[in-house]
Amino acid sequence: MQTPSGLGGLLDAFRDALYFLDGDGCLLGCNESGRELLHRGDGLRVVRQRLVLDSEHAQARLRDALSAPHRCARSLALSRTEGMSGALAVLPLEATDDGAR
Repeated sequence: MQTPSGLGGLLDAFRDALYFLDGDGCLLGCNESGRELLHRGDGLRVVRQRLVLDSEHAQARLRDALSAPHRCARSLALSRTEGMSGALAVLPLEATDDGAR
């Protein structure tokens, strides 16, 4: 799993885990903190290239956030067995005319 091109170490400097998903929930990339959290398998994982949350309720909310016609920022609870619980912020990005996001 790589950091999106052109952003290099910038996103890895964030202590928070960052994940980049398409509208279907497929994981396009993440930063180093995101890779570490996925490696621990505590609260979320990747199944068939999709980010999957351990909580069924949070997973349903993530699907809703990604598929909503008027997508807006949302926060989802992240249940973890190790360490502190967390939150997953979903911030939709739209493609520009030149295809950039």
